[in-house]
Amino acid sequence: MSDADDLFHRAPCGLLSTTPDGTVTAVNDTFLHWTGYERDTVVDSYFMDRLTPGSKLFYETRFMPMLQTHGHVKEMALELVRADGSKLPIFVNSTVDDADGNRHIRTAVFDATTRHDYERHLLEARRTAEASVARVRILEQAATGFSLASTEAELSQALVQAAQQATDAAQVGVMLVQDATHLEVVAGKHPLGDRMPLSDRSPETEAARLGTSVTCGSPAEITEQFPESAAALRSARVEALIVVPIIQDGSASGVLYCAFGRPRNLDERIPNLLTALTSQAAPVLHRIRLQRQIEHNALHDSLTGLPNRTMLRRTLERSIVASQRHTRSLAVVFLDLDGFKAINDTLGHSAGDSTLRQVSARLAAAARRDEVVGRLGGDEFLLVCDEVDPNSVQQLAGRLRDTIEQPLDDIPSTLPLSASIGICVFQPSAANVEVTADLLIQLADTAMYESKRLGKARTTVVSA
Repeated sequence: MSDADDLFHRAPCGLLSTTPDGTVTAVNDTFLHWTGYERDTVVDSYFMDRLTPGSKLFYETRFMPMLQTHGHVKEMALELVRADGSKLPIFVNSTVDDADGNRHIRTAVFDATTRHDYERHLLEARRTAEASVARVRILEQAATGFSLASTEAELSQALVQAAQQATDAAQVGVMLVQDATHLEVVAGKHPLGDRMPLSDRSPETEAARLGTSVTCGSPAEITEQFPESAAALRSARVEALIVVPIIQDGSASGVLYCAFGRPRNLDERIPNLLTALTSQAAPVLHRIRLQRQIEHNALHDSLTGLPNRTMLRRTLERSIVASQRHTRSLAVVFLDLDGFKAINDTLGHSAGDSTLRQVSARLAAAARRDEVVGRLGGDEFLLVCDEVDPNSVQQLAGRLRDTIEQPLDDIPSTLPLSASIGICVFQPSAANVEVTADLLIQLADTAMYESKRLGKARTTVVSA
């Protein structure tokens, strides 16, 4: 073998010589070694036949026209099919050679595997970086939305919007635990309804009870993990889902759920991002609930849970304005317990507190939906009643006295309880535009003392 032949066959790249129509006339050992073909299989065959379908199309529509126009092609990316069926990414440099009077195409083939892998890794790194930037942007926007929320509904809606940005879920929603008994939709929609008992077994209740994320990437996974919910979810066209708990003080205060209309590969990226969002939302939810509790405590009696004096005054002020605007009467009912001091002195403060709680519950149950019941302090209670007349006021007073006089739990019948009631009926007119809440309460209080003076367990009605 001459030095030239040796150089041709041992070159560090594949070398080919083809006719203008692409028929291989010569091939070196390097090319055969890379592809696994025998020489007689390659020679006299079309070079294009060794390419993948996509590369064949590219060879015909780009490679050959460029070669015919410019006489050469540099670093054209193609893909070979090896003898064993595997694929080899290559770069080719080709030139037209007319030196001996016959036209030949001389082609150098370079293994592009390393470069291909490098570009693939570079692309993956770029996608990872872009995903990281997108993640940070979503979290930043969510943090802004969360910070502006002042109610559970506003926070939940901000969380839904953030999850919609983070996923392509068909349905996104937030359910919060209510009364430690059920989950309730606060924002978004749920395919199976707005309320779900925690005793049920579903992806949402499972995430809430266990405090861990639940993922199902296909209908088969849903059926395997939650057979009780599978049929309903299938009818709702849910084929994949992820539910992430909102953890507050070590337990779930709610869940974020995402339902997909197609099977999904729910890798760690999506659950991790949704978990980051719920982790941001949790302290805000805690703040909102704490603020709500503080506001509730400021306006409600700590023993009975009824509105306190401050809340009653605000309620009455609004009722006076409405009464004057619509020219309708209202009543303020002042109620003082007869016999409470004897219970408290005889049985102790614990029994007294129990009595007040029982009376509070009875008054709240006896009142109509539009009547507000509150505790002024001690054994004094107040009701604000809109749209009343003298007859209905007397009926209300009788209903209240009857419910209070019923036997009390753990209180002996030798310590009976009754109520002295004073009622002030306000009938708006041009002459009483200066009427205030304090004035109506004072008039009702005076009427109650008149009931006491007349022998207790009575009702006295005055007008304002």
